[in-house]
Amino acid sequence: MNLIKECDVKSLFLAVAAMFGIATTAVAEQYVCEIKAVRNSFVSPVLAFELVPGQQSALVYDVFVHEVHGEPIEAKVKKMAGEKYRLQWVVSGIPTTSTPARVSYRATIDISTKQVYVRGNIFAADNTVQGRGTCKIE
Repeated sequence: MNLIKECDVKSLFLAVAAMFGIATTAVAEQYVCEIKAVRNSFVSPVLAFELVPGQQSALVYDVFVHEVHGEPIEAKVKKMAGEKYRLQWVVSGIPTTSTPARVSYRATIDISTKQVYVRGNIFAADNTVQGRGTCKIE
C-alpha cells in the first residue's frame, strides 16, 4: 500500500476540514498525532482528529481512512477519567495483498499530556495492532 507522508495527511485533513466547515465551533480542537507502531502494521504513522469535548462523536483521519474513504469519518467518543477520551471507529476494505482488511480501532488520548495510544483489532484474524504517540493541536 502507498502510505502518505505526514505532511500530506496534515494537509489533506486540514483541506477536508475547511471544505466541510468542520472547524466552525470555537470549542472544537483538531489534533495531529505522530504514532509509532509496535511493528509494521495497520497502525497509521499519523492520526488526525477533531474533538469537541462533551460530544459523543468526533472526526478521524489517517492513511487507512484516506485510502478507503478519502475524507474523515465519524468515531464514537467516550469521556474517561481525568482528561482522557476514547475514540472508536472501523475501517472496512483496507487494501492488502490478499483479502481487504476490516479493522476496528480504539484510540485513547490524554488531553493534558497530548499522549495517545492506538489499538486495532483485525476482523477475521487473531491479530491486534498497537502504537503510541504524541499529539499537537493544529
